Amino acid sequence: MKEQMICPFCLSGVERQQTVCPFCGASLENKNPSGTLPLGTVLDGRYTIGSYLSIDGEGVTYKAVDNVARMFVVIKEYRPVTLCDDGGDVLTVGPKKGSEVLFKTTRMDFAELYRTLQGLQRQPGLVQVRDVLEQNGTVYGVMEYMDGITLADYLAKRSAPLSPQETLNLLRPVLEAVSLLHGHGLIHQGICPQNIRITSRGEARLGGFATSGLRAEGGELKHQLYDGYSAPEQYSAAEFSGRFTDVYGIAAVIYRMVTGVQPAPAGERRISDSLRPAHVVQPGVPAEFSAVLQAAMRLDASGRLQTVAELLGGLSDPEQARELARSQPKDAASGNSIPKQYWIIGGTVAAGVILALILLVVIFGGSGKPSSSSAAPSSSSASSQVTEGVPNFVGKKYTDVTRNSQYTNLYDFSVTQEYSDTVEEGYIISQDPEAGETPASSDNTIHLVVSKGKEEFTVPNVIGYTLDGAKSALNQAGIQNISVEIVENDGSQPVNCVVETVPAENGKVTSDESVIVRVAGEAPQPTATPEPGSEPQDPQA
Repeated sequence: MKEQMICPFCLSGVERQQTVCPFCGASLENKNPSGTLPLGTVLDGRYTIGSYLSIDGEGVTYKAVDNVARMFVVIKEYRPVTLCDDGGDVLTVGPKKGSEVLFKTTRMDFAELYRTLQGLQRQPGLVQVRDVLEQNGTVYGVMEYMDGITLADYLAKRSAPLSPQETLNLLRPVLEAVSLLHGHGLIHQGICPQNIRITSRGEARLGGFATSGLRAEGGELKHQLYDGYSAPEQYSAAEFSGRFTDVYGIAAVIYRMVTGVQPAPAGERRISDSLRPAHVVQPGVPAEFSAVLQAAMRLDASGRLQTVAELLGGLSDPEQARELARSQPKDAASGNSIPKQYWIIGGTVAAGVILALILLVVIFGGSGKPSSSSAAPSSSSASSQVTEGVPNFVGKKYTDVTRNSQYTNLYDFSVTQEYSDTVEEGYIISQDPEAGETPASSDNTIHLVVSKGKEEFTVPNVIGYTLDGAKSALNQAGIQNISVEIVENDGSQPVNCVVETVPAENGKVTSDESVIVRVAGEAPQPTATPEPGSEPQDPQA
């Protein structure tokens, strides 16, 4: 009897050597990218790998089949690109030389995460982890397969934002799921519309699980953050994440749902916070609801709402929302809450100033005529108009400039962000007026252009395109550096058509990085078979 396998597209039993499923007509040839498990690979004698779904800095995600339960599943394979040895058997995952210890510890983190998720009680708002395998030198997390579409696609198809009540009805199971994670010591750190799935029954489920190394800049893994939804502390290796990090992500998702506008990335907000309250963007949003979102999306983690329960309570109950607003003082300039410790410090300073004024009155007898030694102008009058040339801010870090009271007491700053191939992100590219000149306006405003770093471009799906068509699609996506490789063609691929790109679809490249396009070469020509009885000809004749 010939060896059987489960078709990873229709779940029918087929002979392993077949190249096309006789039941659904799907191709059974391996088209997964190099460095990933081939289609048809069987894990633990139970799970058959189908097509790959995505690749990130932590590993590869596949659609697969549970042969025993005869159902689709999703499998995440631990295969970190920055730590793995690319050579050798694709089935076996091993570390690069010099990365052995880090590979082992991060693999343990991955296994612990998925085993903890597997042990959680069934939760309607969470994608279920069904199994965890350790073999081939690595770890595999087996999850339930979810039908439907992502919340990102769901929102893109809508012509108008959701109402606050519709949003809470849809996301309440997800918020409860995040509370469950927090209760077991887990922080998701990747809550965004791309990682929430809306099933065909209209239910929201949170997936996209990952270790903390993938969700923060500055680590050994190639990080994966979600601009607009990742919290400010995730962009700095010097800051820590916590439950408040997930609170920021959930609030950002809700903001997107009720306003129809994606929040500005946290990095941009730290330079110039342009996040408008939700009720300003969408007048139908109640002011109390909007205020709770603002409190949950504060840049300062210590001043932010700390738990999902606080967030959900404030969004669900206007009275709780008003109580939250009353308990947290406001900064008149930004509308952001000031942490209580700063109010204490400010009160102490204010008391000192008042005491100093009283002493001056006592000393001068209220005459208002200080001695000659105190005849210097006050700082307020000195800063009313700058007569000397402004300093050179070009090349300085923007946050260093704005945290320097010597500058902020004299100048107001307006900011524009631009991509730059030469200036590091967060550093000042240019200024107006230039160094040495005097501000033209009476308010001493200096306009700064701050670098957003190198612009990244997303690789589109060009598999099956002709080479010319692929180049055109890549150029339209902003990618100009393209390297072409001709790969061997066994006759199953159309000649001069793309079979793979590196990076794969949805991968990111900067302007000075190239995309490798692998194109199928000429197919082998069939060898003519001599007719019976004919004599072979002498090639030398």
